[in-house]
Amino acid sequence: MPAGYALRSSAAVSILLLCGALVRPVEAAAAEIDRYRIQREATFEFSEGPSVKRDGDRVRIAFTAASFCDVTVAIEDASGKIVRHLACGVLGKNAPAPFRENSRAQEIVWDGKDDTGKYLDDMDRLVVRVSLGLQPRFEKPLFWSPKKRVGGDSLRMRAAAEGVYVFDGGINPQLRLFDHAGEYVRTVYPFPANELGEVDGVRWRPFPPDDENFPVKWGLPQTTFLTQSDLDWGDRWPTAGGGANAAAIEVRDGRIRLFDQRINRLATDGGAGGKPLAGPACTFPVQLGTVHTFRGGTYRFPPISAAVDPRGEWIYLAGYLWRNPWQQGSLNGVARLPVDAGPDARPEVFLGNMDKDRSGTRPGEFHCATSVACDRRGRVYVADYMNDRVQVFTPAGEFLRQIDVERPAFVRLHPETDEIFVGSWSMQCTYSNVFGWRKPPALAHYAPLDDLRLLHRYQLDVRGAVEMGWDYTQCEIDTWTDPPTVWIASGPDRRDGSWDRSNVRMYVPQDGQLVLKRDFAADAKKEILRPRPPKHERQRLYVNHANGRVYIGEHLQPSPEASKSFDDLLEIDPETGAVELVDLPFDTEDLCFDIHGHAYLRTQNLIVRYDPATTPWREVPFDYGEERSPVGYNTSVGRRARVLSGIPVQGEKGTMFHLGGIGVSPAGHVVVSACNPTPNEARPRKEGQGVHAASGGKPYVPRLFPGRARGYEIHVFDRHGKILHDDAVPGILYSNGLDVDANGHIYVFAGACAYIDGKPYPNDAACTLIKAAPKAVRILATKSVIPLEGDNRPDRGPDLFKGNLGQAWIEGAEWTFGGVGMDGKSLNSASRDCSCVANSRPAVDFFGRTFAPEADRYRVVALDTAGNVILRFGRYGNADSAGASSRVPLGGDEVALMHALYVATHTDNRVFIADMGNQRLLSVKLGYAKVERVPLAR
Repeated sequence: MPAGYALRSSAAVSILLLCGALVRPVEAAAAEIDRYRIQREATFEFSEGPSVKRDGDRVRIAFTAASFCDVTVAIEDASGKIVRHLACGVLGKNAPAPFRENSRAQEIVWDGKDDTGKYLDDMDRLVVRVSLGLQPRFEKPLFWSPKKRVGGDSLRMRAAAEGVYVFDGGINPQLRLFDHAGEYVRTVYPFPANELGEVDGVRWRPFPPDDENFPVKWGLPQTTFLTQSDLDWGDRWPTAGGGANAAAIEVRDGRIRLFDQRINRLATDGGAGGKPLAGPACTFPVQLGTVHTFRGGTYRFPPISAAVDPRGEWIYLAGYLWRNPWQQGSLNGVARLPVDAGPDARPEVFLGNMDKDRSGTRPGEFHCATSVACDRRGRVYVADYMNDRVQVFTPAGEFLRQIDVERPAFVRLHPETDEIFVGSWSMQCTYSNVFGWRKPPALAHYAPLDDLRLLHRYQLDVRGAVEMGWDYTQCEIDTWTDPPTVWIASGPDRRDGSWDRSNVRMYVPQDGQLVLKRDFAADAKKEILRPRPPKHERQRLYVNHANGRVYIGEHLQPSPEASKSFDDLLEIDPETGAVELVDLPFDTEDLCFDIHGHAYLRTQNLIVRYDPATTPWREVPFDYGEERSPVGYNTSVGRRARVLSGIPVQGEKGTMFHLGGIGVSPAGHVVVSACNPTPNEARPRKEGQGVHAASGGKPYVPRLFPGRARGYEIHVFDRHGKILHDDAVPGILYSNGLDVDANGHIYVFAGACAYIDGKPYPNDAACTLIKAAPKAVRILATKSVIPLEGDNRPDRGPDLFKGNLGQAWIEGAEWTFGGVGMDGKSLNSASRDCSCVANSRPAVDFFGRTFAPEADRYRVVALDTAGNVILRFGRYGNADSAGASSRVPLGGDEVALMHALYVATHTDNRVFIADMGNQRLLSVKLGYAKVERVPLAR
């Protein structure tokens, strides 16, 4: 792995404002890099064990640690439930309150109150717990099924002796092997942890604080190592584009090839098998004219079919189609490349031609060559779709004969007998054929070419998208079973969005028909209830502290505005893994749970509190609230409700339709963001849209000062709904999460990138942690409403950078911590666009510990209230790394992550991580190296 591979950085990232128990100044830049290193010492023992002294309601807790390690102090009831999260932090020079600085001997006074500020009566039943050395450990995967769909494109499948490989492309692509019965075997991509370091083509780069090398993920959302979908990937980082799709897949002799803009090469047993991952380009350019809203231009189209000849010399390519709402067409030939062609090679024309306007009906001519295959003798079979035939050629390209079959979309050969399988269904390869050929999809089974008898003809159970004339149907013949098994997958049904038929269905011949043997969507439903991917690859996590269950908010609705909200939750029991669907009273952009288990739902201009213990949820009105009806986040779709008393918040959706977060403290204080663009940024609004029409009020106008950026504010309300702090963090822009602790300190995950030790963090889409008290901090930016000039501009280097902030300074903050999370709305360089996919959330527990994802480093970092790094846990791994007894154990904490952006905590019990890169939720159990308990009973 190359050390120090230099990659380009542009301007943008995100912030997190974190607050602790008392205010400390930001450390000097000279020592800043040290704050990013783990601060605790690794000896977890007591020199003197914990002791307690009671004096009425006051309890003195004393102990001496053997090192400057991390300490956690809690008050527990008889069942072991924490009733007061008293103190937590790393001892030493920067120990947070209430710990003494630079002392291993500690004495803490407890006031006898619980986390909500109420006195506890029966103290004799309580226990003081003092724990040393936080130790997260992988517990189990949740909400994971290898049969869940993860992308929006059609599946690509290829059979081999060991099973069937299924590629599901998109933002977080997956390549999985299933055996011939449809049982999951292993994940080929993402690469296994023990193979990643050997893949030639995965580039590594150093990240602070120790310049440790980590593998770089490509694309706009920075989610994949695969480079087949963009010829720039692997050369520039990051670059425009989405995820990694495959127009075709080929498997032969232990090698897997994915085809799109270029070829990517993998090994069936993991990694890339010693070959370079990135192969040559495999596209041909096509000039398309302007039609209606389609602008036209030169486009490079990939093949949808590929075949390697049995001698291992050539890769044949066919199915060069283009499909947009106004133009459909195809090239009329077959190309080929040497199997081991270098990255600079280009495909050559083997049969027909690659001119879009030249088709023919004579032997060797084609009208939409859709599929290609080879038999054991190297003969080449080409599905000539619009000419209703399959043409067969010698390896030298000489025509042999044709097989007459209507609309051959797919051709495959039995690897041992050379029996021929030809699938016929509607293909969107010419505009006239889109709705012109409506016969039932079928699969024809022929004897080998020298015989060519029709052995069987089966009607295919292909419905949904193919009925509308779209060629999303994918088929594969598993000839390693007797009789052969037919694997079919359609594209997502655009009419009802069910996704059920977009997954694998396995059929076997029986009495002249194909009978359903297995349905992957049905299997996934049984395992995890919802077999389809979330909109924007977003899985926000929430924990109900009353019942310990974790909830996933997936954005699923179809319209652009609705795709930023959800009207149900997936409720997961971490003990059993059981999944249930919970309907919300109305569609919400975000929510949070308080310590009692109440849920707080938000729209752009209202916060509503509910009791989830009732069915349906019962509203818990605020004293200082307003009645509203109907309430919902979207203007046209989604569930609606009548609200008795919600907290009004002046704000609108903004151009992004997703807001900056909501949090609630143990005392019931609510922190929330609001979007109020300056007038020249505001979009025209229709009646009924946004706060301005819904509440009759004017946009909120905060206090302005030189260097003040506009667009978002943060407000804090008490448990009754009364405002405590408006504009609590002036100058902050978009945030990726908010919280507030028992002392009233605010936690914000916002949108700007940090300078670390005077240098910009290498990835401008990362986030930054900053700790501040309400009204104690302000952000000054070079791109501001009132110019930042003269004496108003700080005489020091900037703390942050972001496209719509420019350079920025943080005044009054307690500390900053950069390089965490990801914010795709911070992408503002010339080569990139914004990304709704790149969105993240940290978590703050009741001890004030912050757990933040470090997506670039495949880890989660835990910090105390003083900004000390307690530890980091996790490392790269795919879904087959799931504990010490799994296929690829990692050792250590066994937490395997690919692309983890969302984190939630259940007090001192668990950390939950949504790892979209592996399409699973991880439950990480929290424990300690040393625990001692002292009863309070006299």
